[in-house]
Amino acid sequence: MLGRAGRYVAVTYGVSWSAWGLLLVTDLRPFALPGLLAFFVGGLGPAVAGVGLTVSSGAEARRAYWRRLVDPSRVGLTWGLFVLALPLFVTLAGAVVAGVAGGSSGLLAESAPDTVPAFLAFLVVTVLFGPLPEELGWRGYLLDPLLDRYGALRASLGVGGLWAVWHLPLFFLAGTY
Repeated sequence: MLGRAGRYVAVTYGVSWSAWGLLLVTDLRPFALPGLLAFFVGGLGPAVAGVGLTVSSGAEARRAYWRRLVDPSRVGLTWGLFVLALPLFVTLAGAVVAGVAGGSSGLLAESAPDTVPAFLAFLVVTVLFGPLPEELGWRGYLLDPLLDRYGALRASLGVGGLWAVWHLPLFFLAGTY
């Protein structure tokens, strides 16, 4: 009944919203044990769905999946540099706008770890539990079948919309952003 994309969305939302829902209906805090575990499990929903559905799809599907995730020739140098520079540009632009508007322009200084080892640990944890598991599902599993059917613009907007709604429970958890 559900196609490939529908199964992915159902598993992703099921895993994530169940874990985050536990935090919403209990007194557990998302950044202290044991609530931190539920918070992380929720964040791993896209990876669990993408990898799990791929593993159950056969050897050729597994090879194609990993090739989509790690083949740099699919992006190209110009887009690769753009993607790497964009977060830095957006962060710096936000700091400038905040400073001009009379707010704190020290966005980086207020939240950045104060030593190099602490910064590296922060970076590793942020990547491993932030965008990386999400990309294993949203881009690695969901995007391609939508590209084939709807084209780049509509597929990207669709994934972006599903991704945005997926974050909805986090708006109701104290301390998340």
